[in-house]
Amino acid sequence: SVLLVAIAKTGNDPRYDIPLDTAIPVIGGSAASHLLAYSANGQGDSATGTSVPLVDRHVPVQGPVAVNFQDTNYQHGKVGGQATITRASSESDVTDYALYWGTSANNSLLYIAILPKATSPLAYTFASGADFPATATHLLAFTMNADGIQNSRPAAVAVHDRGLPEEPAISVQFVDGDMGVGEISGIVTIERAVDEALITYYAVYYAQGPSGPLGSFVGSVAANGQNVTVLIPADTRPPVGYGYLHVRTANADGFMATGVSCPIVDRIVPTHTATSIDFYDQNVVLDQLGGLITVSPASDETLITRYGIYFADVWKQALVLIVELPQGMAELNYTLPSMTRPAGAQYLLVLTGSADGFMANGLTALIEDRAVPQE
Repeated sequence: SVLLVAIAKTGNDPRYDIPLDTAIPVIGGSAASHLLAYSANGQGDSATGTSVPLVDRHVPVQGPVAVNFQDTNYQHGKVGGQATITRASSESDVTDYALYWGTSANNSLLYIAILPKATSPLAYTFASGADFPATATHLLAFTMNADGIQNSRPAAVAVHDRGLPEEPAISVQFVDGDMGVGEISGIVTIERAVDEALITYYAVYYAQGPSGPLGSFVGSVAANGQNVTVLIPADTRPPVGYGYLHVRTANADGFMATGVSCPIVDRIVPTHTATSIDFYDQNVVLDQLGGLITVSPASDETLITRYGIYFADVWKQALVLIVELPQGMAELNYTLPSMTRPAGAQYLLVLTGSADGFMANGLTALIEDRAVPQE
């Protein structure tokens, strides 16, 4: 035997705490198997004593090589999928593997499961929709046996809690600024979602209906806590049959399953001008005009709902609207009441128009201001 400690009597039961990491002595070629206790005085130890078996408890020395996990559940705060553990290089002192949620690669938070080392494959499946602790950041794997869990660094993997956006944009609006038939352009205005916590950007698509199916991609814009916009450039032709703009909230994990839409209203102006415009001034006072304006309709009135007659400047640009006349008349006649000729007016201009506006260019007639001498 080898003396471990001598304890002076105190009148109480003797007690001794063996320091941590004390080596078990080797006696006669074998590790000590018992602890022996004797009473003693200055003359020596008692001939007999008491003993207790020495059970050397030890947890596994080696931990798992690795643990891998990828969340397959796309609801924030929930997980699903399989965690796979790569076994310790030596399992001689291992009976089981333990899984924990952790707040870092070293600190465990919440117990998940114990897997016997005989489990094959060495994996644990989370039911889809299992709770993901709010403060968890990692999945940890330990080796263990009947004496406890390893106390060295565990295998760890950072967990990305996949989660699709759960809030749509409030609304989307678009007004076509391209007056060509079948072409659009302008600003898509997106009213931000109430809660953008899971949203990193807004994606705009063409759609066949208010809810889809979706067509080609239009554009995207980062969420920034404000209402946002996407520009559709001039002369853009939407895909045939896709009469809506549809907005989905999105992040790195994907898109929300539903969104908001608005119809695409293709604003157009006519492409045909009136056939002719004539005016004969019947007011013979200088700089005073009055008389019949006659307009012959366009040869093709398919897109025309109205005609606008204007005074125009020397560059044939509209100055002052005189009158709007509805489409559908064989002759578009208007009697201009006697009036002072507007400053800069050199022409009469007729523009064909629709509910969305007038053509940029039209047909003109030079104003001949008839006047007789006043003296």
